[in-house]
Amino acid sequence: MRTCSRHEIQNGPLPGPSAVICMADSAGQLAEIRDRGNVVARLDLVFHDAAEGFQMVAPPTEEHARKIIEFARANAAAPFLVIQCQVGVGRSQAVLAGLTKIAGNDPREVLNRGTYNRRLYRKVLEAGGHTPAAEPLVSLAVRVKYSPERLQLFLLSMRRQRHENGEVVAVTDGPNAAAVELVGQMGDRRVRVIETPKALGKWGHPYRQVGLDACRGEFISTSNDDNYYVPGYLEQMVNALRDADLAMCKLLHNYFAWEICPAGTDLGSWIARAELIRKVPWKGDEFTSDQDYIKTLKALAGERVAAIEKALFVHN
Repeated sequence: MRTCSRHEIQNGPLPGPSAVICMADSAGQLAEIRDRGNVVARLDLVFHDAAEGFQMVAPPTEEHARKIIEFARANAAAPFLVIQCQVGVGRSQAVLAGLTKIAGNDPREVLNRGTYNRRLYRKVLEAGGHTPAAEPLVSLAVRVKYSPERLQLFLLSMRRQRHENGEVVAVTDGPNAAAVELVGQMGDRRVRVIETPKALGKWGHPYRQVGLDACRGEFISTSNDDNYYVPGYLEQMVNALRDADLAMCKLLHNYFAWEICPAGTDLGSWIARAELIRKVPWKGDEFTSDQDYIKTLKALAGERVAAIEKALFVHN
């Protein structure tokens, strides 16, 4: 099995007699294969990487996954199975990972690339008679300080996460009817608001611990309402935590003219196992308290710290 992009399949040779799965956003974008003589069978599917449908955007369905499984089985004797999507890193990687797992092989090398369609991967597994492993719950305790627009952007970035089993515990600094109203309007059961009784107005205000105590996840982190994340943030951090107690990623930081900063530079660029978090109470209310907390986590984690050399987080 191999994956390829639309450009590759339209401009280059196939590896040999190949059964080909072509996936595109719309019928008009389905690939015109250059090396037609090497195609022994072809399956065309039209759907998008998105989790939600809108106008011409169609997410993957159980029917798509069933057709993929049936096609792969019907063409098991073909020397090559070529899986193609727009750039060869989204839908095609999801199908490759799913078929690899169904064949009894380890899909982690594919999954660790961090660019696959997790929802499609699960659907392919289910269509092939496999029960996908449950995603661990990841909790983020989030300080709410600014106007609701910033919290809304933060929550939208979390809604786009490919790892879907996450929760946000939004903790206000004193009464905040606007934040409560916003979360209510979004109607996402994965978001909870804790409205505290008194505004204290400090950097990393003292209610951090309130949020951490309310987190229910196997993995826990903190963040602020003016931050946001790329869609692969939770996915790649959880992958890194398989063999670590603390995972950190690089980040784009506004304090340094939007430079990419080293992994773990700031609050919000790390996730830890809940057992580690429970050993480290939040102590400070100063500007430097974020870094002090991260340093303590790193010291306790020892060699079980994973650094992801990708900027997955934007400090705004």
